[in-house]
Formats: sequence, structure tokens, C-alpha cells
Amino acid sequence: MLVFTGAQIILSMKLIGLAFDISSEKTDLPGGATYLGYVFCVGTVIFGPWTSYHDYLHAVHQNRIKSFVSWDFMHTFENNTKLNVMVDKITNYNNHFTGIFIM
Repeated sequence: MLVFTGAQIILSMKLIGLAFDISSEKTDLPGGATYLGYVFCVGTVIFGPWTSYHDYLHAVHQNRIKSFVSWDFMHTFENNTKLNVMVDKITNYNNHFTGIFIM
């Protein structure tokens, strides 16, 4: 049985998103420490939301004196968290009552 957890899917999405950012020339190839910081960002590594590498760099390098928190990022985080909980409840509800498992 092949089972993917949410964290593995988020890590895969981050790798694919970085490839798209590099191919569209939004960013350059990051160094090892910078890439690991993006991949294992505490706010997004386990449950999401997935953020693009370009948005991650913007959030990390913003002027901390003007704004400690990016409100756009927080709004996106809130919406994605609500969507994540809703989809999780729907899929767990269906799997619990129908007994469907992905093999």
C-alpha cells in the first residue's frame, strides 16, 4: 500500500514550485542553507499552506521595522487552513463510512 502523508506532499509541492520559479526566472537557484530554510520552514512544513519560493523570500526579507507580520501572508494562511480542514473532514468522512482505501 502506498501512503503519502501531508508533509510529504507539501515537500513535493515546494520542490516543484521552486522548479517553476526558476524556469520562469522569478528567482535564481538557491544555496543549500536557503533551500533547507524554505523546505523546513516551521510555519508550512507539516500542514501547509504551500507557499512559493518567491513569496517565502519576500516574507523572510521584508522590512521587520515596518511590519512584523505580512498581512497578505497571514490572510493566505488563514484561508488555506480553513480549506485544508474542510477537505480533510470531507475525505476522512468518506473514507470512514465507505471503507475506501488507496492501494
